[in-house]
Amino acid sequence: METTEGKFSVITIPNGIFMVNTYLVRNNANGNLLLVDPGDESGIIRNAIQKAGGDVTGIVATHGHIDHVYSAREFSEQYGLPLLISKKDESLLRGLSFQSALFGLPRVKLPDSINYLRQEKILPFPDFHAEIIPAPGHTPGSLALLFEDKLLSGDTLFYESIGRTDLPGGSMEEILQSINVELFRLDGNTLVYPGHGETTTIGHEKTHNPFIQHSDL
Repeated sequence: METTEGKFSVITIPNGIFMVNTYLVRNNANGNLLLVDPGDESGIIRNAIQKAGGDVTGIVATHGHIDHVYSAREFSEQYGLPLLISKKDESLLRGLSFQSALFGLPRVKLPDSINYLRQEKILPFPDFHAEIIPAPGHTPGSLALLFEDKLLSGDTLFYESIGRTDLPGGSMEEILQSINVELFRLDGNTLVYPGHGETTTIGHEKTHNPFIQHSDL
């Protein structure tokens, strides 16, 4: 599925045993692509890239869980690009072998080249000056990416749900804070592209998300 209005298009690529949503963000002016959260079915992702027809000029992960970085090394090597991810999730990346064993998967290796985000507020790509929104709670380094009226929310905000907080580094207090303070400041018509499941809007989640309705924040 592709949403094409505005400066940026968003192509959704559900894939893998975790049914993660890998995304391609297209700069409609020049066709260049940003690869976000490369999941474990690299063949499906590669076919989507070929169909999109542009050059991949950046690779980003919204957080360091295995389902969102599984094929990061493969695409990093293919395109000669580093993986961009929050410094606060470095320990999760370093523990990919543990994550692999936890799910009975072959050992996943880190990309040789990783650039860590620290205090940056804008993505450091000429074609993709998206706002970086820190959104801890699912993991310490979880972030969301705002491309005009399109928000890639990672595993922070889902359709009528939120990301789990029972894994190492998770915090229910922090994830609710991230959603209420950081994400819900956005316009209600903002489209939300989550790490799993269907697209939603900020307005819908403000009204219908039971986790938010029942929070004390």
